[in-house]
Amino acid sequence: MKNLLLLTCLFFTGLTFSQCGTYQIITSASHNYFTTTPTGGTVSSQYVLVSNNLNVTYQWSKNFSPLTNNTHFSGVSTNQITINNVNYLDDGNLECRVTNIDDGCIDTAYFEIDVCDAITQQPVDIVTNLNTTVTFNVNVPYPNATFQWRGDIGAGYHDLTNAGQYSGVNTNTLTVYNVSMSNNNQHFYCEIGTLCNSIQNSDSVVLLINSTNSLSENITSKYNVSPNPVTNSFSINGLENDENITNILLKDMHGKIVKELALNNMTFDIQGLKTGVYFLEVNSSNSNEIIRLIKE
Repeated sequence: MKNLLLLTCLFFTGLTFSQCGTYQIITSASHNYFTTTPTGGTVSSQYVLVSNNLNVTYQWSKNFSPLTNNTHFSGVSTNQITINNVNYLDDGNLECRVTNIDDGCIDTAYFEIDVCDAITQQPVDIVTNLNTTVTFNVNVPYPNATFQWRGDIGAGYHDLTNAGQYSGVNTNTLTVYNVSMSNNNQHFYCEIGTLCNSIQNSDSVVLLINSTNSLSENITSKYNVSPNPVTNSFSINGLENDENITNILLKDMHGKIVKELALNNMTFDIQGLKTGVYFLEVNSSNSNEIIRLIKE
């Protein structure tokens, strides 16, 4: 959409078209040919005027079906139409058919309406405890809107999928299950598709874990990964000093567990994994620590 005024000057004789040269449509400079409007409001077209002060008639149409005056449309036989209580069915073009009474020549002007509601509910930041479930919500009035939640845990935003910790990634409510320190300082926003041509982005929000050990502190904690970045295998120094470890999980950027590491090993092989950023989660009976791991 968003095309400028399209002028077609046609005379119909069966399937024959002839150029109309007796007048030209002109428009008021104070009115646009295109408008964006929310539902529920009132919007008027540009004034459609003609040169040479000719005797013409006007007829507004939708999808080339003539409109009649009612509570929704007014001015359908004038040079300016008004739409009351705009709804999503009004999205698109209105045509004004201008007819020269003297010679029957027909000219058509188009007024384009983009019905585009703003986001009515934005997601908000969340501070929560470990192992809880949280939800982020967004909303727009358009009933057929599309949603795509995106997340960033330090390597740039990416589309989330309904796997691992996440569900509702293509709805207005994103759920994150069993949050851990790998989610600390994770950012989210939602791409929303409506009748507008462009995607609307929600506010960006952050998930913070209410813990005495922050992610930055855990990175320099009692556990140390070497080498990091890693090509094929790595070791975790410090495991030998902790007898309370319950599991060691390797998670991808979606929070999905890709591998559970054996507790009795000191060297771990990940050569079969794709390159990218992972999070190594070391859980014990009294701590939950995260180490960022880069696979080359």
